[in-house]
Amino acid sequence: MDEVIINNRRVKLENGQIYSYYIIGGSSKVCKWYPLKGTMNKGNPCATINGKRYSYRRIVFKIFNPEWSIENSEMIKHYDKNILNNRIENLYRVL
Repeated sequence: MDEVIINNRRVKLENGQIYSYYIIGGSSKVCKWYPLKGTMNKGNPCATINGKRYSYRRIVFKIFNPEWSIENSEMIKHYDKNILNNRIENLYRVL
């Protein structure tokens, strides 16, 4: 799966899990992909990337549509109305 940059952080989706790339340490740096830990915000799954919270549906949509700006105000909705079903096949942009 391709990766994208969201809020100055590399992010990818692999096997249904969203990962973020971290560089940890001083002189002996460790670079590794870590699963993003999600939270719930008003029933919507969200994750924080570099201090900014994004809904999972917006992160998934951005990964599959890298030219789209995650910061814009367009709504991303679910075809089946299930906010926990964040597969790309279930997401669409409201223009």
